[in-house]
Amino acid sequence: MRPASAAALVALAPLKLVGAFGVAAAIGIAGTVAERRNRPPAAPVSPAQAPELHAIVDRLCVLADVPKPEIVIEPEQQPNSWLVGLSRDRARLHVTRGLLDLLTPAELEAVVGHELSHLVNRDATVMTAVGGPGAVLLAGGKRMLSGGWWFALMGGAVAAAVGRVSLLGTQVLSRDR
Repeated sequence: MRPASAAALVALAPLKLVGAFGVAAAIGIAGTVAERRNRPPAAPVSPAQAPELHAIVDRLCVLADVPKPEIVIEPEQQPNSWLVGLSRDRARLHVTRGLLDLLTPAELEAVVGHELSHLVNRDATVMTAVGGPGAVLLAGGKRMLSGGWWFALMGGAVAAAVGRVSLLGTQVLSRDR
């Protein structure tokens, strides 16, 4: 949600709706923090643990002139990869076990190259700034709606709807970047 949109909401919406919207944001932030604390931390793998993957990342980082991110192998079987980090110096490349089991070395190099292009373009920073507020509102709105708080149902519904629209916008931007 853009600051101008938030200002228009505050200026034009009834006070109870604005209050519920704010509560949804607070609940979303608290819930997200709690979920992240309960999730086991992903540990980076050393070059001895994943020599082929480290060699691919090393080579591509030299070619792209970017610092090497930490490499994390996630245990899930769904083939996926993503880059996390708000700066080039503190990035983490996540690769799932399913992706490593599925791809040939040449295909894995293409995937890693794609992820490193996100690092070069600072996409993680952009996506966090664009998608963060909407994700918080969506999470808070969902919690409010599932909590059954009668006074907050309308605010929760609006917050969830705004969060859903923001998520859609973030997904479109993600594909474009």
